[in-house]
Amino acid sequence: MTSQNSGTQNWLSWDKAKDLLTLLVVPALLWVSAVSTNLEVLKLKVDSQSEAITKLETKIENQATKNNNTSERLARLEARIESIGERINEIRNILVNNSNNRNTGDR
Repeated sequence: MTSQNSGTQNWLSWDKAKDLLTLLVVPALLWVSAVSTNLEVLKLKVDSQSEAITKLETKIENQATKNNNTSERLARLEARIESIGERINEIRNILVNNSNNRNTGDR
């Protein structure tokens, strides 16, 4: 009977061990599955954000180019305005000189 008791005890031990392993392994597998799913979701979010950042960087580069072009055009306009101002002064001086010559010639 001792061998039979020993076999029964081994069987009970194995049943308890199997139950214990089931209690530990099933939640662990569920946790691993949840973590894996969360990692995939995070990877998708990172990829999406990376694409958005790339698009924004391209827009910033385009805006910087437009800004440089606008600055160059503004500098040319300022030069033209300055040139026009000088011409206006020359015309005014000519008109003043003509006016002075007429007044001097009338006397």
